Amino acid sequence: MTEESELQNQPKLPIVMVLDQDEIFHFIISRVLNRDGLNSQVINFNSVTSAVSYLLENAEETSLLPELILLELYFHSDQDGWVFIDLFEKIKHRLIRQPKVLVVSYTMKHADVSRIGSNQSIFDYVSKPLDSESIDFIRDLIKPH
Repeated sequence: MTEESELQNQPKLPIVMVLDQDEIFHFIISRVLNRDGLNSQVINFNSVTSAVSYLLENAEETSLLPELILLELYFHSDQDGWVFIDLFEKIKHRLIRQPKVLVVSYTMKHADVSRIGSNQSIFDYVSKPLDSESIDFIRDLIKPH
């Protein structure tokens, strides 16, 4: 068997996009999603613009599109998670695969929870800091079925 055919026969790692300005969260989620035999490819972004650009550049590449997007709502800039959601809703029809968007945020105001619940683009939300139940929930979303 050639090296190329061996690579094709290996199971594809699930891709998780993390959109958060907290570099520590990037590190933690990468570690969490790559332990206990679960391997994933985590791609980290700290700006809405770069995350949307990545999605558009890879819109027709199933192997490069995330299966799951972990999204912080609040950033230290004028572009936050809600800006991402607005842009995502405008571009998602161009993506060959629709990733699930999971809000992962410290701040969960009642208005945010209502807005999340009424938004078709958001799958669900969990609060930071992540506890073991939240981590298991995220890991279950990307486990091969």
